[in-house]
Amino acid sequence: MLGILGGDDRCPIARSLDVLGEKWTLMIVRDALAGTTRFSRFQESLGIPREVLTARLATLVEGGVLERRSYKPESGRARDEYVLTGAGQELAMVLLALGDWADRNRPSSAPAGMRFVDAETGERLAPAARAGDRLVDPERIRPEAVPPEHARPEDAQPENAQPENARPEDSRPALERA
Repeated sequence: MLGILGGDDRCPIARSLDVLGEKWTLMIVRDALAGTTRFSRFQESLGIPREVLTARLATLVEGGVLERRSYKPESGRARDEYVLTGAGQELAMVLLALGDWADRNRPSSAPAGMRFVDAETGERLAPAARAGDRLVDPERIRPEAVPPEHARPEDAQPENAQPENARPEDSRPALERA
């Protein structure tokens, strides 16, 4: 892939946007986090043209965010459904942060149609950044460029590596429709 920003595979933002940067993509992920798996339900929920939805789903499958699985209804032909992978489930944190940003910086008078909650307690979640055990204020977060000659080989992530702080599925944030 690597088509965004000239294919800079050193930049994690560019690599992410290669899969997630097209219009509608994060809305599809949002609906998948809420439990939508079928093409017709994505289309109904989003009002997205069929050809655009087909292209976005293909990109999300190719990017490892969704897995395409066949199913056959009792009285019908085989169809595909789209199920979040572990990588797709991790995007809950991205959407949590994006939604929080919009609530603060792009407020709406319309009531929210969804919110992120702790799956066990139902308590509403807020995004947070940590440095070790310490919470870091957003104003103190900054990207730091690492020149290639100073990059440490141990910082490189092997393909399909699981982060050290990966959480078990049952403790991941859940979407709750309001």
